[in-house]
This record gives sequence, C-alpha cells and structure tokens, in this order.
Amino acid sequence: MFSRNTKNNRIVHFESRNQKLRELAVSAPPEPWLPGKQHAIGGLTEIGYADASDILLVVSSQGRGVFKCLNGELIARNRNVYDDSWYDSTKLTTARAGKAQ
Repeated sequence: MFSRNTKNNRIVHFESRNQKLRELAVSAPPEPWLPGKQHAIGGLTEIGYADASDILLVVSSQGRGVFKCLNGELIARNRNVYDDSWYDSTKLTTARAGKAQ
C-alpha cells in the first residue's frame, strides 16, 4: 500500500541525498572561476540577489546576511529571526538589510 510522505520517508530521502553529496569529488572551479571566500550559513532557508546589483541576500533561521559577490565580503548582518515586518513567506520576498537597502 502506498504511504503518505511520513517523517521517516523524508529522513531516508535526505540521508540518501546527503550521502551522494558527500561522495562528490572536491575540485578546483573551472575557468574563468576562481576560489573565493567561504561562509558557513547554518539554517539556510532562502538566497537571492538584490535587484540589478552584485549584492547577495541570505536568509537563515538566524536572520539575514548581505554579501558582496565580487569579493565575498559580509557587508551586513541582521540577527533577527523571521519577522512579518521583513519576511513575506507567501511572496517569498524579504526586505533588504544593511547596505542592500
């Protein structure tokens, strides 16, 4: 009998995907890309670019971060968790933070 998407089925699915990711080989980026800064983002939920810019807005369970894509610099951080005043889960949009405003 077909079972609905239970918590156990989701866990098995994600464990399978995680294992495949762990098995991927780490290599240098292809030309013309260069390695850049790395940032650990715990609880990542959304990511997107500010309109017509090189600014990347990252939303996590711990708030928002704004990165400059040209050099990987973190230029703003707002540690407020999801809040209806800046996050709209229906439209999947967020108010800009820090220098992205």
